Amino acid sequence: MIAKKSNSLESKVIIIGEPSVGKTSILTQFNTRTFDSQSESTVGASFLSKPVETSHGPINLFMWDTAGQERYRSLIPMYSRNAAAALLVIDVTSQGSVDSLDSWLSIIKEHCPKKCKIYVIANKIDLEKQISIEKVEEWAKVHNLPFFKATATKYESVEPIFLRVAEDIGGTDSNSFSKPSTTQNIKDTQESHTNCC
Repeated sequence: MIAKKSNSLESKVIIIGEPSVGKTSILTQFNTRTFDSQSESTVGASFLSKPVETSHGPINLFMWDTAGQERYRSLIPMYSRNAAAALLVIDVTSQGSVDSLDSWLSIIKEHCPKKCKIYVIANKIDLEKQISIEKVEEWAKVHNLPFFKATATKYESVEPIFLRVAEDIGGTDSNSFSKPSTTQNIKDTQESHTNCC
């Protein structure tokens, strides 16, 4: 449900994971209800915002899409600052994205606030799977992290994730954060996603 912008709490959410797992596509689908199969790789980070209604009142989610490439990881601490939630995305067609789960979780825990809520998303479930989703779900359970299966091609698949995130943030005392002073949305036209759904 969309919330009114007035009197909304402001909460920062980052989406993180390997390149081409569909981070940008997930955020775009939630924000605009559109899907672009030719979505380009994010450079640094891009920023979207959307108000969401929760049982605790309206929350304006400021969502940061971080680049997964190794050369941009030095920027992650800056984008992780004051994050209320982190979405860790893997691609069910890529074993490499699963193998890096421990590494990404360590990055989140190192750079995000202690109260930052972490969620695991298995993306591209509409495509042929090259991994064991059950093992990823078990990994999330071991680390006590909420787990979602999704496809960025459908709004109905990604909306519940952000509604849960907003609801969880609204129910804690870690839900008020400063609005970013600038909006950054830089695209690398030389590097394109493949199978970015």
